[in-house]
Amino acid sequence: MRFEETVALNREELNKLLKEHCLTQSALADQMGVSRLTVGRWCTGRVRRISLDNLKRLSGELGCQPELLQAEERVATLPSAAERNTAAKLIVSAETLELFTQSGELLKYEQLLRAMAHPVVSNSELLDLYMMLTYVAGKRGDMSALKNYISQKLKYARRCQDHDIELEALINAATYQAVQGQMRAALRRLNQLLAQAESLGTIHAVPAALINKLQILRLLCQPRAALATAVRVSRMLKPQPQRGMERGTTLRYAAMVFLEAGAAEAASLVLAHGAGLMDSRLTPDDRNQLELQTIGMASLRGQLPDLERVMALAQSCLESGVVDESQPPWACLILRRSLQLETARELLTQELSAASGLLRRATLMEEQARLASASGQPDKARASRACANSLYRELGLDGRCCESASREADQIFELSREQVQRALRVLLA
Repeated sequence: MRFEETVALNREELNKLLKEHCLTQSALADQMGVSRLTVGRWCTGRVRRISLDNLKRLSGELGCQPELLQAEERVATLPSAAERNTAAKLIVSAETLELFTQSGELLKYEQLLRAMAHPVVSNSELLDLYMMLTYVAGKRGDMSALKNYISQKLKYARRCQDHDIELEALINAATYQAVQGQMRAALRRLNQLLAQAESLGTIHAVPAALINKLQILRLLCQPRAALATAVRVSRMLKPQPQRGMERGTTLRYAAMVFLEAGAAEAASLVLAHGAGLMDSRLTPDDRNQLELQTIGMASLRGQLPDLERVMALAQSCLESGVVDESQPPWACLILRRSLQLETARELLTQELSAASGLLRRATLMEEQARLASASGQPDKARASRACANSLYRELGLDGRCCESASREADQIFELSREQVQRALRVLLA
């Protein structure tokens, strides 16, 4: 293969000379023995470089020196390592994340982060980039990307000898394992990581591990162990007001434990307290999901919801693609309980088409069973219930399999009044 030397072509001068010589593009192409398409590309700038041989022939046809048709070469300079590191710091800042989150462009933000993850960037900046990529992929529910980002986060945490972030990455990996259906294996791994953290004294990541453990215990229908975990996290974080987001998240998941144990009043109290702790730190997407959960819990206690607001929140969540898979489909539940069955059915169809995780599909199919039962479609209710149960079993969540389509989100397991009150005293303190 022969590589020809090329130079930049000055298309403005080329068009000027064609005009002076009263030549058309077609005539020039015929004289040079090239295609008319080639000359057209030279004149429009679609082809910006030309071989030296064609430049000499072109200048000969137009009666000028080759240098006249040669444009000034522009030499691109790559940013230095220091400039890349500075840019990486700006990109992973909380302010940049907030801008992309508010505009609903998390995918574009992820693409920008990936573009910055270049070997020229220092290990510490690469660690920051992969920490943010892990967060964004988790928010978007992109499991295939998440697995890769967690692996890279772990690699650079070890290179930087950052034991807290290394533990955090291992916790992320255990959470990924849970989402993929290996709940009990993930729980065992989290218990090992907690023991490791306590023996090494790296306690910064312990609350994150406990919050994930709380979610898994709730999904495995172990309410007493879940509440004990929530109480432990709350006690650990109470003296650290700067970690209000983590404490609020703990209360949000504890509220689901109370709700599924039939203690709706306690659930609402805990959720409201958690929302107050998180309020100033929530992203718009998280705030929308929290509001839906609040309205949903209120509707389960008999309060009439603002259905227009519910639909606006539901559409916003669908458009953003950000969803907490461990939560029930609140908007569909609210609409069904408000007897807006057709609207609920349409929304459920949209949510099913957007759902990718097994857990989300299971909760949606369970809601579809309830909706079909409420609509007088027993055959569809049975089929949907069977599909939901199959997905729960695949996830290792046999305790969530339901025999009746009428089971609501607050009727899964039991807690005594004393257990509820004891946990409330700590969580609301």
